[in-house]
Formats: sequence, structure tokens, C-alpha cells
Amino acid sequence: MDNYSDVMFFNKKNILIIFFLMLLCLVLTKLNINESNDTFYLIKLGELISNNGIDMKDHFSWIGNLSYTYPHWLYSVIIYYFYHFFSFKGVFLLNYISYSLIISIIYYVNIKINKNTFIAFLVAFISVFAFKPFILPRSIIFSTIIFLLEIYFIHQLIQKAQKRYIFFLFLLSVLLANIHASSWIMFFILFIPFLMNAFVFKIKKKKWNIEENVEISQINNIKLVIIAFILSLFAGFFSPSRVCYTYIFRIMLGNTQNYISEHEPLVVIRYPIVLIMLFFLYFSKVKIKMFELFMILGISIMTFSSNRHIIFFYAIVFLYLSIILMRNIHSNKRNYFTISFLEKIFINKKIMMILSVIILSIAIFFVKNNMNEELKNDIYPIEAVKYLKTNYSDKKLFNEYNDGSYLLFNDIKVFIDSRCDLYLKEFNNINVLDDYLEMYYKRYEYDMLFEKYDVEVILLPKNGITNKIIKNDLKYRLAYDDSNFVIYERVNKDDAV
Repeated sequence: MDNYSDVMFFNKKNILIIFFLMLLCLVLTKLNINESNDTFYLIKLGELISNNGIDMKDHFSWIGNLSYTYPHWLYSVIIYYFYHFFSFKGVFLLNYISYSLIISIIYYVNIKINKNTFIAFLVAFISVFAFKPFILPRSIIFSTIIFLLEIYFIHQLIQKAQKRYIFFLFLLSVLLANIHASSWIMFFILFIPFLMNAFVFKIKKKKWNIEENVEISQINNIKLVIIAFILSLFAGFFSPSRVCYTYIFRIMLGNTQNYISEHEPLVVIRYPIVLIMLFFLYFSKVKIKMFELFMILGISIMTFSSNRHIIFFYAIVFLYLSIILMRNIHSNKRNYFTISFLEKIFINKKIMMILSVIILSIAIFFVKNNMNEELKNDIYPIEAVKYLKTNYSDKKLFNEYNDGSYLLFNDIKVFIDSRCDLYLKEFNNINVLDDYLEMYYKRYEYDMLFEKYDVEVILLPKNGITNKIIKNDLKYRLAYDDSNFVIYERVNKDDAV
């Protein structure tokens, strides 16, 4: 492991850089309430937990008798309190805190591992724009922060053999199990490259190069890393449901990866930077250690298999590219001089203060509009909800998948919502999601679904295919119609003409 002289983090230059990065995040932060319908059910779950605790039951679907594992209960409580005290401005505030925190952690971890201010600033600055699309009210942001700190603690454990980092890793594992159980398995995946490197080195019993630029060398204090790995496995017992032990395997048994966008394979053309970074590694012939290669390849494979892992790719692969780059800079005096020169020119107190003043003036102009985003009528059934609450509060309502979160937020019992795990047979002995998807892709079979679940009222997007079919069906009477949504009432067979 590389072990350059340590650096003091809390100095005027670093504080100014962090301040500048946080201001940049403030300019780019948006409420994004129209981009993430999960926000509504997260707030509602947080309210339920705060008032009644966790009873492992669902309270928002009229299907009834469904158990729920509350896989991200802690994040739900956090977002609920931000909303409770500040309304949707609180959600904006949480987005900003998440954004600035992850960028600050990226800068901190980078500068502590690479010992170079310019490289750390460059990576953090690029990350500000790379992470912007992911700054939504989602627990995955906190998961990414945990993974960055995990890697930092592992590196510190290897270099310094200070046992307190074992405890820190355990605490991170406990936090992740409660804040985002579906990502908990990732915590242990990040240990594997270090363990595999140590295993291969143990077999060869010497330092060696597989190819000219790939090196396997001894990892110090690997026994402490193994202890941290084993101890962290018990962190799941400190979560209410302990679902983190089985969640990822149960969700993979379902078919969500075929239908839920974030579970689908990566469309590379949308993220060309992924290929650019991998091509750079392959063609540049930079020197790389085996555990770094394992880490980058492992994260890359996960990223290509599922869209949701792209944020991990940016955080972790960015970090290891900077580590590899910095090692090669240190080995070349000319490159090292160039980086030192650039740092003196661009990373100084006067420039940081000038840039901060400029960004602050821009932030004042943008922040008010960014935090006051209004809900869009073409995305959420705002007016239709008022009609449902007045006329059909006790009816069995069919709703589309993307509308369920907003409905339950407004105290309307739903047929389905974006908590996809709740409606899988792997979590409950019922196939609501499968039945819904079967109807969704075979539109003319909607009547079979409504019969099976005894649906009484149907809420549909007006421009959706199902509405275009059902409006000509005499078994359904149009009860409500606005510019974006319609509501139908099922007509009794004796009343149908």
C-alpha cells in the first residue's frame, strides 16, 4: 500500500475549498420533487414510524395483511422530520445537505489517501457535476457516503493498524443496515478486492507482476481487515427487521430487474464517461495494483448489470483512478512538478475566495427558485386526489405504479406503489406486482385483474393506453375527467347495458 506523508486536513486552504464546493452544490441543488415519486412514501413512512414505531406491517395498501420490512426506515424518519419542520423546503435542504456532504467526503477521502490538494479538488469538482442527476430524496446518497468512508477506513486500517477503524467500520455497517438495507451486501463486496489480493499473494509468497503494469504485493495488517469484515457481518442484528441479510437475494428472485428502470442494465450511451474511464485504464498502461483492478472491474460489472450502481461507479472508480494517477505522478518527477505548479497557480486562498464570492452571488439568484418547485399536474393526480377523497374514500382503488406514492401520501389506500418489494411473492404470499405487470403489458386483460382483486374505482392517466381502451368498455363509467387524469367506476353487472 502507498504511504506518503500524511497531511493536515483542517487548514485555511481546505476549508476555503470545501466552502467553494458547498456553494457550487447550492447553485446546482434542486428540490426534484417531480423526478422522484418515492419522496412521498418515504415521508409517509417516516411519519408512521415516528408516531407508531415499526410493527413490520404495511398500512397503506388496501390489499391487506401485507408484511413490510421497512428496508430504509432510518432515512424515512430523517426525511420526514425535514418535511415536518420545513415542508418541501426541508426536502430541498436535505438534498443540499446530501449533495454537499458527499462532495465534501469525496474531497476529504481523496486528500487523505492521495495527499495532494490539486488532485483531490479536481476529482471533487468533476464529481459535483457527475453527481448532480443523482441528488434526489433517496437513501442511496447516504449509502454512497458510507461506502467512501468504508474504503477510507480500510486503507487507514491497512496503513496504520489502528484498531479503532475496526469499530468505525462496524458502525458504518450498522448505519447502512438501517438506512438502506438493499445496499448492505455492497458493504462486504468492497472488502473482497483486498481479501483476494491477500489470498493470491499468500499463494505466490512474493511480490510479482501478472503483466507489465499489474502488480500483486503484500497488504499489511490484512488480519485486522478480516476481523473488521467478520465483525461487520453482525451489524444486521442491530436493525429492526434484520432484512439486510436476505433482502438483495429476495429482490433478485423477483422480476423487477426487467421492469423497474433503476434495476435495468446500464445503457452505456447515456453515461459515456464510464467507457472513457475504462478505456483510459486499459490503453494508458498505468501501473495498477491487483486489489485496485479487482475493485474497478467489480464495480464496473455491477454498473453494467444495473443502472442503480452508476452512482457507486462514479464515487469509487473516480477515487481509485485518482489513486492510480497520483501513484504514477509520484513516480515521474516531471509530472509531479507539473501538478505542484498547477496547485500553486489554481489552488490558493485568493482564487478560492474570489470564486466563492462569484458562486455565492449566483447561488442567491438561483436558490429561491430551486427550492420552490411546484408539483406538476401532468405527473401527479393532484385534482383527482381531491375528488377521490371526497367521493371514494372507502373504495378499492386501482392505480398505476407511479401514482401510488402520491396517493398514499394523501391518505388514500392504494393498489400498488413504488415500494416494489412489498408486492412481490418473495416478501408476501401474493403476486400483486406480477399481476399488475401482466396487465400493464397486455392492456386488454385489465378486466381480469379488476375481477381478481374486486376493484371498484380506477384512476388512470388520461393519455395512457389503458384509458384509450377502457373508455369504450360499458362495464366502466367515467366519473371524473381532467386534463391529465380520469377516474372510472366499475358498473355492477346487473346495471351494465
